[in-house]
Amino acid sequence: MVRMRQRWSIVMLGIVVGVGLVACKKESPGSSGDKSSEASGGPGGGDLALLPADSEVVFGVNFTQMQQSGIWKQFVEPKLAAGRGQRMMGEFKTRCGADPLKMVSSITVGGKDFSTDKPSLVIVGHGVDKAKILECLDKSKDEITKDGGQITRDGELVLFKDDHGDTGALTFPNDSTGVFVVGSNGTAAGIKSVLAGTASLKSSAPFLEMYKKVNTTDSVWGLASGKVMDNMPLDLKATAAYGSLNLTDGLAVDMRVRFDKPESAAQAATMANAQVKQAAQYVDKAEVTADGNELHASASLSGQKLTQMLPLLSMVAGGLPGMGGN
Repeated sequence: MVRMRQRWSIVMLGIVVGVGLVACKKESPGSSGDKSSEASGGPGGGDLALLPADSEVVFGVNFTQMQQSGIWKQFVEPKLAAGRGQRMMGEFKTRCGADPLKMVSSITVGGKDFSTDKPSLVIVGHGVDKAKILECLDKSKDEITKDGGQITRDGELVLFKDDHGDTGALTFPNDSTGVFVVGSNGTAAGIKSVLAGTASLKSSAPFLEMYKKVNTTDSVWGLASGKVMDNMPLDLKATAAYGSLNLTDGLAVDMRVRFDKPESAAQAATMANAQVKQAAQYVDKAEVTADGNELHASASLSGQKLTQMLPLLSMVAGGLPGMGGN
C-alpha cells in the first residue's frame, strides 16, 4: 500500500516492525500483556486517543509475547533465518546495530482507505529506543535518497517522501513510544493533529462497545467496520468484525462478526458450523454460536494440529489470485 523501494524497505524494517509499515507497503517489482495500548503513549489515556475516530481497521500486535511462543519458534523463526528475510535483517543489523525484531515490543494501528493504493495510517509503537531509531535513520539517509526518496529531520520529527510522492511522519511522545503517520496526514501538521488527540477513537461509543469485548492481551487483536466490510467475502450483510488471535504452544482464535439483523447471524452460524464439522480433524476445539446480531466463533489447536493443517492452508493460498508460486 505504501510503495517503497527495496533499500528503503530494508532501512525501515526494524522501525516498521514497531511502526507497522511492513504489513502495508507495496514493493516495486523485483524489489505487553495488559491493555498497555490504552494506558500509555498518548494524551488523555493512550493509543486510542491517537487513532482517528473514522478508522476502518484497528489492530494491535504484541511482538514480545509472540516471539516467546512455541508457535513462533517452530514456524516463524526458521523462515526469518533463511532466504530474503535473513538478508534484510542482516543488512539492518549491520547498518543500525540492532535486531529489528527486538526494537519494538508492541504496536497499535488505526487506518482507513484500504481499498486504495494510498491508505491513511496512524501507527503507535511501544518499547522503542528513540535514540537508536533516530541514529539509524540518520545513517540511512543516503540510501533512501539514492532510491528517489526524501527524508528530513527536525529534532525528533522525521518526515519521509518516497519516489511516488507518498508521505510519512514519525515522532516520539516519549523515549519509548513512536508515532508514525502515513498518507495524506503524513506531514508535520498532520502528526501534530494526531498528537493533539482530537476526534479520536476514545470518543467513539460504537468502537468502544466492541473494543471492550476484545482480548487485547492476546498476540494479535483487531476490529474492522465501515467501508472495508464491503469487501468481506460474505453473501450476508456484515457490518463489523472483531476479535483476537493468541500464540502460545498452540493457536487460539476468538472472533465476532456483526450483521445487520439477528436472522443473518443465525444463518451465518449454521453455515459456519457445517464448515467446522468438515475441519474437525484439524482443530482441538471449535464452537460457533449466534449471539443476537453477532456470530461468535472460537477455536483452538495445538502445534501438532497446526503442522497438519499447513499443507491445506498452502493449497488454499496457492489457489488465490496473486498468492501462487509463479
